[in-house]
Parts: sequence; structure tokens; C-alpha cells
Amino acid sequence: AVCVLSEEVEKPTVVIPRAIGITISCTATLYALVSISLIGLIGVDQINPLTPIYSAFQYVGLDWAAIVVAVAAVTCSITATYGTSAGQPRVFYRMGKDGLLSPKFTKVNSKGSPFYGIFWTLVITVIISALLDFDILNQAISAGILLMQGLVCVGCVLRRIRRGLPRSSEPLYDRVDKEARICLAALIIVLIIAGLCLQGGHSSEIAVYVFLCVYAAGLVAFFYRGWRLMGSNVLSLIVPVAAVTVNIFIMASLGWLAFCIVLAYFAAGSVIYFGYGIRHSAMNGLRLNGGGGGLDVEMEDIIRMASKSMSIADSSSSSSEAAAPGGGM
Repeated sequence: AVCVLSEEVEKPTVVIPRAIGITISCTATLYALVSISLIGLIGVDQINPLTPIYSAFQYVGLDWAAIVVAVAAVTCSITATYGTSAGQPRVFYRMGKDGLLSPKFTKVNSKGSPFYGIFWTLVITVIISALLDFDILNQAISAGILLMQGLVCVGCVLRRIRRGLPRSSEPLYDRVDKEARICLAALIIVLIIAGLCLQGGHSSEIAVYVFLCVYAAGLVAFFYRGWRLMGSNVLSLIVPVAAVTVNIFIMASLGWLAFCIVLAYFAAGSVIYFGYGIRHSAMNGLRLNGGGGGLDVEMEDIIRMASKSMSIADSSSSSSEAAAPGGGM
């Protein structure tokens, strides 16, 4: 949510990283202090994972404190919901600017708020929360976030191992060589199967170990091939590959219904993109029309600046890799 609001911040390159760092630091510190306090108050075995603080005060006989915690939890849930949902209308707004959604999403009211995106965010949120059980919804949201972050990490890997990738003028599938496609697909499939086997209990432990061994062998082969092509620069892939591994394993450990929900809204997004967005995309209009076609001027400037900076980064990285011993592609 913080990153999505960067357009509404002065000096976003300074403010946004600082805000993220302060937020994560404060949250981690508070969680650690509360956890230590609960362990000292009632012990690990007595902690209720669903309502830890409320149950802890009830356990020691402080009912008035439990009531205060319950009221605070309800109040904080309202602000937390607002904070997490504040970014989605801005996503709709930017997608409308890029042509991926209807231009109606770019309209703002007198106070500068994207009211059309806010309205549809409210409608979708109410419908989903009314129809789905909370536990299932929680798993589906977790799976969706993990899927999104996993795709971002896979994109980082592909971008890093193939410096000469075209921008957007041809399908992504055609931009990666056959070996890389097979390697990544096999690793992901093996890890998903291992996670699904993990749900079967102790009877599936052998299958899990076998699949994890295959996955580890695939990672070794992947990094060995990367070392031959990139030299020591292959070490930059450790973080995204580790993130993909953890994300997919956690996703596979979730319930089947959560997977079905994720696939459903993934399919809905694909229908919207291939049915509307791909034909109205500002990026395609800029490429096909030579920088015109009635596109939003701000979007044209952003695209040109991004393309220029990426080209400069690719050129400098390629030069440094070629100069490094054993580096370059």
C-alpha cells in the first residue's frame, strides 16, 4: 500500500524507502515485545494463536483488560482495512492511465480521489467477504500475495540471466530460450508437488523428500549453468530464487479451495487483460503509433524515461560483465 501511494508523495525516492523501513522496524519490534510479554505471562503452551492477547488476559483473570483489548482490536481492524484497501483504487487509476482498464478509472472527484476505483474496490470487497468463509478468504489472500511476489521474483531471474530481452513487442514466452523455460517450469512443478504431498501427513514424507532432492539437484544445475554464463554475477540470483522457493512451498501447503480461488481471479484477470487491456495498452500504442495515438502525455513520458533508463542499465551491466573475469554472456 505504501509503494502504490508513491505518486501522491513529494520526493518518493526518499520518503517511500524510509516509510517502508520505519514501518517494518516498528511492526517487528512491537510483535517481538508482545510475544515476549505473552510468553512471560502465560507460557507458550497456553497461548491461543487466534486471540493471543485477549485470551492471555482472560487466563490470568484480568477480564477488564480483555475487554479493552477486544475493543482496540475492532477499532484497529477498521484502520488496518482502510490502509490495506487504500492502494487498490490507485492501482485501478494507474491501469486506467495505461489503457489496461476503462478510462473511467482515471476520473477523480473534486478532492482528487479516484472515486470510480474506490467504488469498485468497495463492491468487490463486500461481495467477496460476504460469500467466502474467513479462513478460506485468508488463505486465498495469502496465496494471491505469494503468487504475485513469486512472479515478480521469476521476472527478476529472467531479466538478470537474459540481458538482451525485448521490452514488450513480443510474447514473453518467446523471449526465453527453451532450456531456461524447461528448467524453471520443472523446478516450480516439483516444488508444488512436494508441498501438496506435505498435506498428506506422515505417509507422504518420503515423496516430499524425493521431490525436494530433485528440486535441490535442479537448483544446483541451474546455478552451475548460470556460473558458466555469468560468472560471479550469478550470486545476484540467490535472493529471488530463494524467495520463489519459499513462496511456492507455502502456496502448495495451503488448502485446495484457496488454490481454486486464486486460479479463479487469475483467470478473471487474464480475461480482462487479453479481452481489453492488451488492445488498449498505452505501451502498445506508443510502440505501434510512434509515440502518439491519443495517449496520456504523463504516461508517454514515464514510458520513455523507463525505457531509456533500462537501456542505460543494460549497457552498463553488459560492459561490467564483459570486463569481469569469466563474466559476460
